[in-house]
Amino acid sequence: MKYKYQGSDKRKQGLEFSVMDGDLIWLARMCVGEGGKSCPRDKASAMLWAMTNRYLLHPAMPKWVHAAWVFDAAGSNNSDFIGMVRMFSQPINPRWARGGDKAEKYKHTKFASKAKLKRRAWVSGLKTCDIPYEILKAVEDFADGMLFPPEVLTTMERPRISNWASLPSTPRNFPHGVNIGGDWFFEGKSLVDGCVIVRY
Repeated sequence: MKYKYQGSDKRKQGLEFSVMDGDLIWLARMCVGEGGKSCPRDKASAMLWAMTNRYLLHPAMPKWVHAAWVFDAAGSNNSDFIGMVRMFSQPINPRWARGGDKAEKYKHTKFASKAKLKRRAWVSGLKTCDIPYEILKAVEDFADGMLFPPEVLTTMERPRISNWASLPSTPRNFPHGVNIGGDWFFEGKSLVDGCVIVRY
């Protein structure tokens, strides 16, 4: 199953990706890291579609992919899509792991406390058998093109999301978003014109 860009932006023409078998574990780790082991299906869907929009519709996506391989040479077997996902999601971002440049910069603060570093190491080391079935099923359905965006997005005037946060100020700063599973999902920086289509 391929996720493809469809639109008039010449920079994005022909851009597509498929979710490979090796990608599934990182997507599941992201869902656990961001939403917890009880992450509901609609929230997992929102996160996965936000990452899809970010990859296919965000103008700065190539910079994210390049950064992924600069900071995570050991993960070079991952797809470009997963490289971007890991650069976005702090719980699985190598820059925020023990020894990473972000973790070192904020060492001994709440952003890189011992507890946070320990949790990030735990999330990044999760094996398939450690991840709840509901999350694995959502990720597998996403790979098969069968995980649809949450229905609540249809209530939005512009139903595209590329980011999420749980800060109290986020809904005020991004009023065009929607609450899904306790986090506020929204279109961060403007995405390029077009949409994502799913093709066999």
